[in-house]
Amino acid sequence: MTEPIKNCLYCGTEFEDRTTNDKKKYCSTKCKDKYYYWNKGMKEKKKNRLQELKKDIIMKYSDGKMECECCGNKNIEFLTIDHIDENGAKERRKHGTGHNYYRWLKKNDYPTDLNLRCYA
Repeated sequence: MTEPIKNCLYCGTEFEDRTTNDKKKYCSTKCKDKYYYWNKGMKEKKKNRLQELKKDIIMKYSDGKMECECCGNKNIEFLTIDHIDENGAKERRKHGTGHNYYRWLKKNDYPTDLNLRCYA
């Protein structure tokens, strides 16, 4: 197990109470935002991680084909999740949109009432 971080990664302030949250990395939201802003590699890593998540979701719902179910479009930018039961608005209100929704799908073992379509 790794040793908990003792100082804020951005400003270096020492954490006083480590009993509440051993995974804490920043002393405030302000420091976290500044760290991500100045550490350009972090922004690129996050972008790549989110693109990989979308690819994983698309692969799962297209049975590995990575194409639209109705027209065969393979452009990943146009592919999206379609709700078979036409309850997309309800799902968006409940679980969020975009990558938040993709995380929920993965966490909940890819519900079967969805398929892959394009925006065309």
